[in-house]
Amino acid sequence: MDVFRREKLAQTLSAALTAAYTAFRPLVEDNYPANPFAGFGATFGFLDTAPTTTSQVRFLPYYYDFFDDLLAAYEEFRWKGAELLCACCPPSELFPRHLMLGAVQPASVPNAALYRQSFLSSAALSGCEQQSQEVSGLFQRLVEMVAQFTINPPLPKAAISSRVDGHIRMTPSHLGSGPISDKAIPYYYQQTGTPPLYQVWSPQKTRRGRANQNLSYRADEYAPAPPTFVLQPLRYDLEPHNFLRVEGHLGKNYQSVLTTLLGLKTRHRLPIDIVALRTGAFDATMPVDLSDADCQFQDLETLYDTLRAELTCFLCKQTQYFYDLPFERRTKITEPAKPKLPLLTQCAPDFLVQPQTLGRFFEDWYSNLPAGALPELDPSVIINFLNTQNVGQSNAIIFYLLVYITKFYEQLTPDLRQLDFARLEKRHQDLASVTEAIEREREGAMANLEGNAALLRWEELDDRLEDILYNCRLEAFRALLSEYQRRLTELKQKQFLSYFLRQHPGIQHKAGVPLGGTFIVVYHDDPDQRRPGLGLRRFDLTNLPATAFTRAVTSLAETGRLNSQAVSEALGRISVNKELVVDEDVRFILGTLTGMVPNLSAVAPPAPQNEAEKVIAAAVNELADGTVIADFFLPYLCCSDCAPVQFVLPKAPPSFTVQMGCTNPNNEAEVQVTPEGGLPPYSLKLDTQEYRPLSGAVLVSAGSHTLILRDAEAVESAPQPVVIAPQLRLLEPVFDCVGDNNEYVVSLQISGGTPPYTANRGTVDGPAYLSDALPGDTETEIIITDSRHCTATQRVQHSCRQALAFTIQLGCTTANNGAAVEITPSGGTAPYQVQVNDGEFAPLHGPVTLPVGAHRLVLQDAASTTTEAQRIEIAPQLLLQETDFTCEGSAAYRSFIRIAGGTPPYLFKGAPVTGDTLVTEPIASGTSAVIEVEDQRGCKASVEVKHSCEQPCELPCDGQSRRGAYRLWLQSPVEGAPYEAYRQDGEVKFRFNDKDFALEGAATLVQIPNGQLNGNFRNAIGGAIKKLNERIQQALVAEFGAELGANRLVLSYEPAATDPFGILWIEHFVCERFSLELPFSVAKPTPTFSLLMRYTNEPDATGAPFNGAILLNRRLNNQESRVPAFDNQERNQCTGSEYQKLCEGPNPKPAISIDRQANNGFVFTGNVENVPQESITAWVWDASIAQPTEPFYQGQKVEAQLQKPGGAVRLTAITDKGCVGQVEQPIP
Repeated sequence: MDVFRREKLAQTLSAALTAAYTAFRPLVEDNYPANPFAGFGATFGFLDTAPTTTSQVRFLPYYYDFFDDLLAAYEEFRWKGAELLCACCPPSELFPRHLMLGAVQPASVPNAALYRQSFLSSAALSGCEQQSQEVSGLFQRLVEMVAQFTINPPLPKAAISSRVDGHIRMTPSHLGSGPISDKAIPYYYQQTGTPPLYQVWSPQKTRRGRANQNLSYRADEYAPAPPTFVLQPLRYDLEPHNFLRVEGHLGKNYQSVLTTLLGLKTRHRLPIDIVALRTGAFDATMPVDLSDADCQFQDLETLYDTLRAELTCFLCKQTQYFYDLPFERRTKITEPAKPKLPLLTQCAPDFLVQPQTLGRFFEDWYSNLPAGALPELDPSVIINFLNTQNVGQSNAIIFYLLVYITKFYEQLTPDLRQLDFARLEKRHQDLASVTEAIEREREGAMANLEGNAALLRWEELDDRLEDILYNCRLEAFRALLSEYQRRLTELKQKQFLSYFLRQHPGIQHKAGVPLGGTFIVVYHDDPDQRRPGLGLRRFDLTNLPATAFTRAVTSLAETGRLNSQAVSEALGRISVNKELVVDEDVRFILGTLTGMVPNLSAVAPPAPQNEAEKVIAAAVNELADGTVIADFFLPYLCCSDCAPVQFVLPKAPPSFTVQMGCTNPNNEAEVQVTPEGGLPPYSLKLDTQEYRPLSGAVLVSAGSHTLILRDAEAVESAPQPVVIAPQLRLLEPVFDCVGDNNEYVVSLQISGGTPPYTANRGTVDGPAYLSDALPGDTETEIIITDSRHCTATQRVQHSCRQALAFTIQLGCTTANNGAAVEITPSGGTAPYQVQVNDGEFAPLHGPVTLPVGAHRLVLQDAASTTTEAQRIEIAPQLLLQETDFTCEGSAAYRSFIRIAGGTPPYLFKGAPVTGDTLVTEPIASGTSAVIEVEDQRGCKASVEVKHSCEQPCELPCDGQSRRGAYRLWLQSPVEGAPYEAYRQDGEVKFRFNDKDFALEGAATLVQIPNGQLNGNFRNAIGGAIKKLNERIQQALVAEFGAELGANRLVLSYEPAATDPFGILWIEHFVCERFSLELPFSVAKPTPTFSLLMRYTNEPDATGAPFNGAILLNRRLNNQESRVPAFDNQERNQCTGSEYQKLCEGPNPKPAISIDRQANNGFVFTGNVENVPQESITAWVWDASIAQPTEPFYQGQKVEAQLQKPGGAVRLTAITDKGCVGQVEQPIP
């Protein structure tokens, strides 16, 4: 209604239409001799004030649409009329044969445009007649729109057999700034006029004789009948349109409306979304149907299924273990059988219950239960039984545990929404209680166990019991259920106003929806009626707690002599008595009794309801629940695939301001809440309490709180934090005399209140108050005021008549064996003198330096008054001396410090030192540390220490080791040359430092199936090398011990893309020798080789050194092929140095030349480009695919016989420094 009321829209539009008729009367007078809009104001004037009938209220959305149509039609008419400026001849009043070009001084006249004649084109040239007809037609359309508008539009005849409502239709239209002529005709216009409205709706279509092609809800009423694309426009291309009018749904049940609209959307593949929103006040306790909201909880249900499955699996495993515990008992079943217990039948269907076990005993008992229902066993009875019976070593006590495990499992419902967490928690507590009792009983019997086997079985069972007892099984369920409840609450909120508005504030009404938008159906639904409270707007005591009254009132209530109604009415009368509620004592008593204080600004009764509100209320009361009352749209698709969210029409959320009073002796303060916006009456929520009607100030305890305001339409304000300071109080005063005139200052600590503070005298620094000089023996009032103008008062009085006294502060003794003594006099009369030992009195001017030893001090003032003697002891200078140190290995040392002088006890790093000797914490070797000690008087001394601790390295060769790359005895298979056969045909032999070692499993250490070599060579060969390395480590540790034998010789397989061929890495200490022989046969696929690979750094038979791989071809009289180790690196394991490469020169760059001979013979010649030929110690040739007669060839120039020439040949050149280079070339 505000859109009409603010601008008096009906009255304004009526005046505009009348003015249009007056301006264009010469043009339209033949058709309209009288003003056709004369009754417009009387018909629609109620919109500017208030509706008078309930039908007007129900049709308000279409009144809005109607006025929107009129404004658009008037705009189109206005601009067309402005262009109609043609005339048949100039006015006769003009001066003949002259033209006015303008005023000589335009600024001197009020409207200079009147003095310049404009050009008027001839009607014969400007089409004036056609324009006049078009303007006349647009005016006629305005008249027909007003005349044919109805608030009770007749509905067309719908098909009886249709499953959808034929009265509800969607009509393509246009949304935007275009003329209304291009839009569809709304359904609230009848087509009964003369002429019908559709014939004057679009001047262009009317001029072309196609008026019956105007899209409209009532297109089936046109005569002649329109084309099919007008009667059924949704079946045709929607590209020319950007909007769909949705009509015929007002007043119908929203469910049938949704069915029809969703059916139209699906049938015609309309790019829109449709949701239904509900009006009515928010009710947090309302029930909610979850059948349409499964998607809101699917993830939680999945998590629940996972947790339930995990817990079921745990219970199942424990039950199976307990079932298998031995338990001898006579039974008819002597063979393994499937269990009948539901837990096991579901989680372990293949599990069998063995005879003479606890499971067999439990199954026999369970089978005799009626319908398999376990009896209810009181845990306390079972626990008492266990405590009084000596059954600790018997497995029979686990019988009760099986009962409670089954009871616990029965509480796991199929889905989360059925879960009763209280019962689940109760069953878990029962299970834990019985388990704990069994655990105690078994622990008590543990001393009687005999044998290691019994102890091991005991420990395993004990672990099972502790797993049940101590693992948190329910916390995940508790958190999951908490999230479920939160989403359930959110789902309820989504059916009301505030949630939708916060996310989608841009809803609009145009009686339809744009393509790609969301159509919102709003329906009426009253909340369930609930019992009202007392209805007191002045001071609501409906929710008065039972503990609010004093002990005397409680006593009256217990004896039945308390009339609660009379007391409530009396308190209510007091709360509206202005003369009483302004009294602070009365407000304090009311707040103490009821928890609320009356609002001074709200004691007047509410204003009576106006007539407009009565009519609106009557219209709402006539509506049946589920009736559609309005529609809106969003210009985008707003919602997910979940069930439509329901909300009321958008309202601005309320806000509020807070004014806090002073905190009373109960540590409570009055909080006055002033609402802004929203719809009264309001409710207020304090922290996690329930909402309470806002009927006055609220008493809030000290601390941090959160206030939320909710209006009558359940719209909640943003949470507002409120901090109530504790009561402003002044703690005990501390007096300090100043001067000699019996004056003092008082200091007070301020507690509570809200800083900053001010005082009526003195100064305040934070929470500390310090007065100015106050006269002694006189009472003085001190008033502290905080920032909220709350006050606290303290009256002080003190006397400062002091006797002569002095205090002593001893300084630290210096190297000259003297210490400064600070003497501070108090009382008496200045100036002062001091006497040391038996000397004369001397004026006191600052500290006195005294030597080491005992002294006696006496103070005398100007009145010759003396004090009692005080005795002091000057200690010798505090000194530290290091007496010794000890190494803890090579990494750290400890220092021994002797302490002399000072005043014990001593402190080192804040901790007391026992005696006069200090042992430091470990200090890193080779580093210095400053040791500082403090005595009782705070005097300090320090000494710096530094030591280095070294430990000899016991590794061989002074820790120097070498790591090199050796040719692998097997090379990775390539396409066209897989392994057809491979076997280890002898034992692996290992010799270390000239001693032979027998390796465990030596006959099969490197045996690898062909399928593994061809399938995953890297894993197969890596596994064999790992096993071989483990056996070597085992042998060396057995010989040299764990410290010197481990990693003494290390084999590893670390393939890289840059390797020239398969590589075995071996690391050994440089002064040690080794030999490792691997006998094997291999075919890839032909020929078959019988080989032996030896990895060694032992000298050859001539004594020449060699380090590398030697391949012996046993079928060619042990022909040798040697490949030296390369890419060698060294490090020192004693010092922990990094690897250093031994290859100092550049890597060789080999080149290949190939000469093909007869009968698949080839001559391969190698060369190098960047290093001297003589530096190359090995030329290694590989031709895997060509099926060579040798595993590989060696030499700068070799003759090779290839059975299947093809692929490429690879040349690897190795220098005497271990540098390596490679090159490949296709075999011609």
